[in-house]
Amino acid sequence: MKADASLLRQFSCGLNLKQPLIWRKLMKIRFLCSMLFLGPALLSGRDKGTETPACAELKQYLSLTDAQLQSLQTILDNRSQALQNIYTQISQKNQTLSQLLNSDSGTAAQLGQLLLDIRSLQKHLPLNDAPYKTQAVSVLTADQKAKLPKLTEALQLQAAAAQAGMLLLIDTPVTGPPGIPPIGFGTVDRGFLLTPATAIAPRH
Repeated sequence: MKADASLLRQFSCGLNLKQPLIWRKLMKIRFLCSMLFLGPALLSGRDKGTETPACAELKQYLSLTDAQLQSLQTILDNRSQALQNIYTQISQKNQTLSQLLNSDSGTAAQLGQLLLDIRSLQKHLPLNDAPYKTQAVSVLTADQKAKLPKLTEALQLQAAAAQAGMLLLIDTPVTGPPGIPPIGFGTVDRGFLLTPATAIAPRH
């Protein structure tokens, strides 16, 4: 915040925007903002309106009802909308900043305030998921909530379990092509069939 205030004071003092140091700062921020301008487009194809995944295994494990899944979908939509709003505001302010810089019509105070506004919006990213997680958990019953720690533990042990399977310490699920048994290590790791090196007959 001190750095932002210092930059704003420099603008307010009427420094020439063509000075190398100030101009490089503006160009750097414009570049970062232009990258954030892509946010809404990316969200429209990925985050915004995200459909609730099938989650068949989770639905069976937690005994989720269709109404609960719909409630979880609503929470996801609300989160996506909040994220979309932040990207939209950043994009709008970035467009205004670009127009003022390109037209040389902006005052030092206007440019400085836009920079501070954009920086403030950026501080909200990544989005704080805590409120949405609280809402999501509240959808579950007491018995369903009691099963969540096991899922957390399973997620934390995922990497260790995969490594144990590669070392033949435990059996791992086979996810390769149907009808083709695994060879060698007896596991298929992330879709790749692990096979031993081809044996070469010794020369006589």
